[in-house]
Amino acid sequence: MVSPHTNLIAVTPYSNHDASSRTRVHEWLVRTEILSTRFVTGSPTNPIPLLRAVRAARRNAGPVLVARHAHPLGQGLPEAALLRAGRPGIYDVDDGLPFDNGRLPEHGRWWKPLVAKSRIARSAASSADRVIAGNERLAEWANTLCDDVVIIPTCVEPGNYMTKVDYRFETPVVGWIGSPATEPHLFEIADALAEATRRIPFRLEIVSSGTRPLPNSLTGFARRIQWTIDVQHSILAQWDIGLMPLPNLPYEQSKCAYKLLQYGAAALPVLGSPVGASEKFLTKVDAPMPSTSSDWSKAIVDLLSDVAARQDLGARARRVVESEYSFDVWDSTWRKAVGFGT
Repeated sequence: MVSPHTNLIAVTPYSNHDASSRTRVHEWLVRTEILSTRFVTGSPTNPIPLLRAVRAARRNAGPVLVARHAHPLGQGLPEAALLRAGRPGIYDVDDGLPFDNGRLPEHGRWWKPLVAKSRIARSAASSADRVIAGNERLAEWANTLCDDVVIIPTCVEPGNYMTKVDYRFETPVVGWIGSPATEPHLFEIADALAEATRRIPFRLEIVSSGTRPLPNSLTGFARRIQWTIDVQHSILAQWDIGLMPLPNLPYEQSKCAYKLLQYGAAALPVLGSPVGASEKFLTKVDAPMPSTSSDWSKAIVDLLSDVAARQDLGARARRVVESEYSFDVWDSTWRKAVGFGT
């Protein structure tokens, strides 16, 4: 264990408005009150924060934590420099970056193989003294590159979320929360949502900072709500079902089920795809796991038709989040992983 007076250098590509950086780094540093200096380094047009982070890491003689990547164009060199300067150097990975070679159908662009995130992740993991992996699939990948791998799932603070207490409704509300990048996963089941609302009319609320037009099939019953931290913590308890559809593809198989954990923190009944960490959580709470369009519409209608089933599912989701995915449960493990615990 390092001295309690040693500073932790934490490097993330995004501010706390990004779910990954917020849950994997920023919230941990706030709640643990570990002496730390944070650098948000992801801007390709502004290398100054990255240069400052590297200089600070070399002077610090203490732990360095890099989450996701330090710079999107550095091809792993900044991450390697930061992590080799750390005592120890810790790499945190919670998403499908190790499998994003720039050619994935849902993430590919002609230029992406030139700056492949998988190359950055490989360089970071092989340069780190320890890797913190968000789930078992990422840990399996990291074990081929680093001798010290710790699994810490993405966590939520249940106490921050308003909790659903009344599962009856006049007009039901089905909801989805996420980033603009993941909105296409919801739109993939747009036809299923339209079919379901023809059978039991409901409103669909989409909480995101995205602005893209909604699919025509959602016209008339869907609306956007601008994401903020306050909205995130208050609106879920007003819904009747929370959705997390995912394609069964390499990148998504490594995601950490954060939407489901948020819904569970609010005691909201959940429906999600049986993919990666989502399948693990859904199995624990005994939730429906639709795969096809007809599965989705049926699962929504069935759950909206049964108030007892919704209440029981919401209660199970809340219990599992509290007992297995809360910051309190993983506090000592995280402190030890970043060098501040025994």
